[in-house]
Amino acid sequence: MIRYVGIRFVAMAGLVVASLSVAAPANAALPSCLNYEHQEKWGKVNVDLRPSPSGAFGTLTVWWRVEPPSARPGRYDWTHFVNGRSVRGPEWAVKDDAVHTVLRQTEDGKVNWNFGDTYKFQGIHYAPAEKQTYVAAVNECVIRQW
Repeated sequence: MIRYVGIRFVAMAGLVVASLSVAAPANAALPSCLNYEHQEKWGKVNVDLRPSPSGAFGTLTVWWRVEPPSARPGRYDWTHFVNGRSVRGPEWAVKDDAVHTVLRQTEDGKVNWNFGDTYKFQGIHYAPAEKQTYVAAVNECVIRQW
């Protein structure tokens, strides 16, 4: 069984998460990524903008908590999307609790995002204890300083 955590569908091929072409609402209608939270029956995704080592806002932090807690241990796969394009990934980790990941504005000289861009986290997790697959589909927000 697949449990969806989000408002749009994620396509899965093996354990790779891919974005589907879906018409998105106007950027201005989306919430800010500052303290953004998307709660569903099967889990929650939080996105926040944090200061980088320079002190300026420059790091997106993301947490994904699957519910119930007994379903959290296992492998997680995720991808960061900016303006509908994957900027890094897919990535994966075996966790015993919630997933925490970051996307810095600039990494290794590459600009990942700018203020005003749309951010989306997509992830998939199989919970052996529950024998279920959980999907974080779309938790779309706009990267703003305010």
